[in-house]
Amino acid sequence: AACLSVVNSATCFGWVTPIFSHLLGPDSEIPMTSVQAAWAVSIIELGNLVSPLPAGILTNYVGRKPVILAAGPMYMVSWLMIISYPSVLMLAAARIFQGIAMGLVYTAGPVYLGEIASKTTRGTISSIFFNSWWLGFLIEYAVGPYLSFYPFTYFTLALNIPFLLLFFWQPDSPYFYLMNGEEEKARKSLRWFRDSTPEELQEELEEIKMSVEDLKKSSSVSDIVATPEERKALTILMVLSAVRLLSGTGAITVYATDIFNLTPKLFIPSDIVTIVLGIVLFVGGCISSFTSDLLGRRPLLMVS
Repeated sequence: AACLSVVNSATCFGWVTPIFSHLLGPDSEIPMTSVQAAWAVSIIELGNLVSPLPAGILTNYVGRKPVILAAGPMYMVSWLMIISYPSVLMLAAARIFQGIAMGLVYTAGPVYLGEIASKTTRGTISSIFFNSWWLGFLIEYAVGPYLSFYPFTYFTLALNIPFLLLFFWQPDSPYFYLMNGEEEKARKSLRWFRDSTPEELQEELEEIKMSVEDLKKSSSVSDIVATPEERKALTILMVLSAVRLLSGTGAITVYATDIFNLTPKLFIPSDIVTIVLGIVLFVGGCISSFTSDLLGRRPLLMVS
């Protein structure tokens, strides 16, 4: 259910792809220039920039679950803003609001899933979380070409309802409960996520207690670069993140339909090619999701 929050995050980007040309056309519900449209697409990152740090602090005070859950209503409000007051300024404001919600999801979500997953499934579950991003794109790619502006926006809004209904009933992570001295809630949370015997649950609970005690020890940002190994790992991570972002995947996935429209001698409708792109991205993510624990993270990373 937590992964549905990523699906809803991706729809904020995927929503643009099928209707971008329409928004620039004479029949647009939100008349705008190409410059305004480009800003409306990219300004979402402004909201995504400001929310992760507060979200990280909130996860330790109110819990991982409430932070993730808050993104659902925020996304719904943002779509209602676009539907109710269609204008360039309102679209920009809604996009910033979506970016803030996205920061909540991508800060608290990986922490939550990492803490509820068992040792044997942690890699798979984490991969599914990030692969849900491509599922969100695929849904918008597949539905958008066949709906007009308002039905498509209502459809995207409605995708948040299953997330809220399913995730609302899940407990917070056992780590958070133990950090706040609520051992019984931690045990119930662990029982919710595990099909284990009472003895196995107790053994894992003791391991989590030890981890929580380590987390409570004083630490600082400087610990990340305290040793050569940690500095090397951080450098690799930053370079990989930069390469991924600078490779153009963001622009390609958002403007896919328009890119294919400009492709000469394309005998297949651009909307269909965009759907195929979404399928390829999603299937590729699925393969990595179900092989990360089997083959290991490093080989997959080297291949990619």
